[in-house]
Formats: sequence, structure tokens, C-alpha cells
Amino acid sequence: MKEKFFKRKNLRKLLIVAILLGFIVACSTDIVGVEQPSVINAGETLTTMVNCKVDAAGTNLAKTLVVGFLVPKAWNASSTTSVFYTCTALSANNEKMSLMPASERETTTQLPWADALMQDQRYALMGNLINDLEWVVFRSTKTYDVNQSITFEVKVVTTVGEQNMLVNLGYFVGNTSNGLAAPGNDKYHDGKFAELTVENGTGDLIDFVNPQIAMMELAKATDNDIQTIFYDGDLLETPLSDKSEIFLCAKAFTTSGQVIDKCGAVSRNAFKATSGIKKYRFDFWPRSFFELSENQTLERMEYFLMDASGTVKVGYGGSTSPSEPFKFTFNCQ
Repeated sequence: MKEKFFKRKNLRKLLIVAILLGFIVACSTDIVGVEQPSVINAGETLTTMVNCKVDAAGTNLAKTLVVGFLVPKAWNASSTTSVFYTCTALSANNEKMSLMPASERETTTQLPWADALMQDQRYALMGNLINDLEWVVFRSTKTYDVNQSITFEVKVVTTVGEQNMLVNLGYFVGNTSNGLAAPGNDKYHDGKFAELTVENGTGDLIDFVNPQIAMMELAKATDNDIQTIFYDGDLLETPLSDKSEIFLCAKAFTTSGQVIDKCGAVSRNAFKATSGIKKYRFDFWPRSFFELSENQTLERMEYFLMDASGTVKVGYGGSTSPSEPFKFTFNCQ
């Protein structure tokens, strides 16, 4: 009888401890608004204010703030971005955050924080369609005990890249203790994105946001980078929508003014079917595909998607006009 009482008593203590721990970690961090310009010139400094709140239940000890920023890889944001936070309730005034070490793991996935965000479907590309983005993650250098609901501001300052583009920038706030909760549970963190147009820069407009029936996987690349063109025949009704064989009809322009044509319904130009209805891909190495000599360098390329007969060609936005090809400018920066 004594042994049973001992077990029952210990069980009760464990339940009480579990309940108390639940109160200690009940800390919901959310983004309530993002103040970001909608248009900016290439190469300028972008400043964004992210308004946040914390709903706390009980005492939350030693919380370390985490801020994630989704940006085009070409911006090299890890070396050009500074992040600050201000919270009157915690006596924090424009405190500078540090870049999250790659060795520090997110608590749920045990992946580096940037990888964890990119692999979580709630955050990942944040409404963008081109997978040429990265999460850059920062952490506070101080920890805080949070025992009340508070508001705070995060300031993100970065240098915009030189390429013309339309892109959704993404933002994330959370803390190192809670990490990323299980899919479907957004209580402890939130992500918001804001559309940004970068103009007066270099190259053709890279549209990360609007669906295109064909797009390059790498938004910025040289002629020596392996590239993939993705084609979605179900996205927009075109003369190619009912075709099962798709070919590339491309024209390349070198820096010395030479023009190289590679157009034909041949196996070398054929797209391969991939997972999904009417989805195809074309993998190629531009230097090899256009048969460049050692002293030739590509400046740009124009291309159409073509059927097996060669009579149906579709370009940008589903246009069949010969003057509206898809365009890509090679750039090493």
C-alpha cells in the first residue's frame, strides 16, 4: 500500500511540474505589420520596420530573439544586412543583432536555422515562384525574461542588388527556445512577405512573383553555370497546351556581337517530362549547348518553346509573336 501511495504521489508531482513548464514556455511571438517600400532603385539601401508582439503566459526565462529575412541570393544579404530591435518594456533601444551561426540548430528540425525555414512550407519561398532565394537569420546578443505581453519593433537595413526585379521579401520572428512548431501550429512565430520592385538597375526584369509558363531556375548565372528551364503547360492556355513534345528554340548573343542559333525539334533540344501534369524541364550547360569557343562569352539569350512540327512557337506570357521571346541576361555578379 505504501508503495502505491509513493507512485501516486510522484505522478501527481510530475503532472504539476509539467503544467508549470507549460506556463513557462507559453510565449507567442507574431508579426503584426511590415512597413517596407514597394519600389526602390537598384543598389540603394532598403530599410524595413517589422512590428511585432509577444503574448506571454507566465514567466518565460532567457528568451533569445530570432529574426529571419528572405531575400534573393544575388543580394549577398548576409554581408550587407544589419538588424536591430527596440522594445521599451525590456529596456532595449536599437539593439543590434548578430548573424545566426551556421552551427546553431533550430530546435524542432535540428537543421541550421536558414535551412529549417527554407524547408518549412509555411515559410520557404513566401509566395515567390523562382527558387533563387535564401533565408538570412539573425539572433539577439542578449536574452530576456518575458513575463508580460509586449510589443517591439525590428529594423532591417540591407543593400539592394543591381538587378531589376519584382520579388516578395519575407520576414520571420521567433525565439531559439520554441524554434519552428509542428506544421499547422503557427502560434509561436509568423512570417509575412511584402512585394518589392527594384528598378533602374541592370538586365531584364526578373519576376519572382507572377506565374510564367517558362522560367530559368537561376535568376542570375553565367554562361558557365548549369541552368534549368521549367515549363508549366497547365498554367496558361497556349497553342502548346495540348502538346506532349516540347523543344527549345534559342538564340544566343555573345559579348562580341555574334549570334548563335540553336533551334530545332531534335533530341538535344527536347524538354523532359517531370512530376505533375504538363510539367517539363530542360537542363543545359549554355557554353556546351551553344558550342562556344574558349574566347566566346555569352551576354544574353532569347528563346521560344516549340512543338515537334516547328510551326508553333510560344514566348513570354504565352505570346506567339516573333517579337516576344523569353529573355535571359547572363551576369556573373
